[in-house]
Amino acid sequence: MSGCAFNKTWNVIPQRNYGYRLAQLIGYTGDDKASEVLEFLENAPIWQVIINSFTTGTDEEKFGENIMITFGPTIEPYISDNCFIPKDPILMARDAWSNHIDCIFTGDSFEGILMSGYARDSWVKPLQNSAYFAPIIGWVLM
Repeated sequence: MSGCAFNKTWNVIPQRNYGYRLAQLIGYTGDDKASEVLEFLENAPIWQVIINSFTTGTDEEKFGENIMITFGPTIEPYISDNCFIPKDPILMARDAWSNHIDCIFTGDSFEGILMSGYARDSWVKPLQNSAYFAPIIGWVLM
């Protein structure tokens, strides 16, 4: 019910400096160096990490690019034994063992509305547009 890998609202979050942005919101003043940002966030109070993680995206990212959450699935830059998403899920699905299994797609009105309680008025427009929550139709990756 909460979307899938083919849903343009949740599918793949672009690699951006969201961790650095989050650290800055909590009080980090250092450079955008992954190891230092990680160390800072690992030692930050968890409640600050959780509360501030909802405000790392810009309005343009939320409504212009449909990035409703900034910390979600991301295509990993390095393929390793621990790599979970090495390429776009649509490309992975084309070769998956399960691509011939029937499935049911459904939805319900106002799903996810609880996440938007802090800015309810800004979420009305996307919630009225089913394209924000529907699988990508006709989108083909070459």
